[in-house]
Amino acid sequence: MHAINHGITALAIKRAAPNTPLAPLLISVQAMEMLWVGLNFAGIEWSVLDEGATSVAGVHLAHMPWSHSLVMTGLVAGVAFFIGQKFWRQWSIAIALATGVISHIVLDLLLHAPDIQIAPGMGDPKFGLGFYGSMPAIAWGLELAYGLIIWRMVGGGKGLLALIVLFNAAAFTSYMPFVGGEMQDTPMEFARFVAIQIAVSLPLIWVLAPKWMRGI
Repeated sequence: MHAINHGITALAIKRAAPNTPLAPLLISVQAMEMLWVGLNFAGIEWSVLDEGATSVAGVHLAHMPWSHSLVMTGLVAGVAFFIGQKFWRQWSIAIALATGVISHIVLDLLLHAPDIQIAPGMGDPKFGLGFYGSMPAIAWGLELAYGLIIWRMVGGGKGLLALIVLFNAAAFTSYMPFVGGEMQDTPMEFARFVAIQIAVSLPLIWVLAPKWMRGI
């Protein structure tokens, strides 16, 4: 799922657990993606782009057992739970942070090609409903709809709405093979682009979130 939509998931969790500080929630929902970026830069995980790819259907997250496997997600969620208990000593905060970590893999399972495995060292089976690979245009529409639903759910203002729409609109050509031209990114540039999206979107979500969410 697009970085902005992973990011605003933190607002939905904040609404359900209002005593949870927003900043660590924002980190939790992108923790696995941050790990993915770091492991790609280190050459431990990698992606493959089809020659002449015109959309995300031609981008294959070929090897990511450490950042996007079910077991590793559970372990990182456990760490987030421990941090919540250690620093805030509240079960609700610990659960909210763990939920943030888990939300990332759940959303990816709904859209990714089957590229999410159970654990490192277990190549098969792999999971994912496959919208990116088979119906990228529908995937884009689902992502935008998800963002708008979260915005409405949390009572967001016009600034947050504009952020969601603009970030999703910026990705439009990457999801529409009949609109975009040939993708020029290399796998490493793709990882760098994701890193920039995360670095830009998370602070903007914090700034544009409903005021009461930034108060704790």
